[in-house]
Amino acid sequence: MLNAAEIPLINFPENYPEMIEQMGQIINRELIMAGIAKPDAYTHAFKIAEAIRTEIGGEQAYIPRGLLYELSKRDEEIYNEFRGDNYDKLAHKFKLTSMQVRTIIKRGQARDRAARQASLI
Repeated sequence: MLNAAEIPLINFPENYPEMIEQMGQIINRELIMAGIAKPDAYTHAFKIAEAIRTEIGGEQAYIPRGLLYELSKRDEEIYNEFRGDNYDKLAHKFKLTSMQVRTIIKRGQARDRAARQASLI
């Protein structure tokens, strides 16, 4: 299996927008890492880069890091691993305090309760 450093870069046209080219390189890398043949990955990555350029080009676009998304994935993982008595173990694993883990568990339980009760109405 290739690692990211071994994947050749796409040769984009001269004067191609730098940010869109960077997106194309990332898309190409991920397609190849997913097992798509290099020529096909290149073609698809360039087509996607072109779609991005033509559909949202010219706009000042901020690309968020998605911290809330990452935190919600982490919190869901904590909630799914909770067994009733493993607050400290989860706190250690996720580098949180036991109180933070308890808060995450309470939010998950409240969400589940609300979902069950909504289905009764």
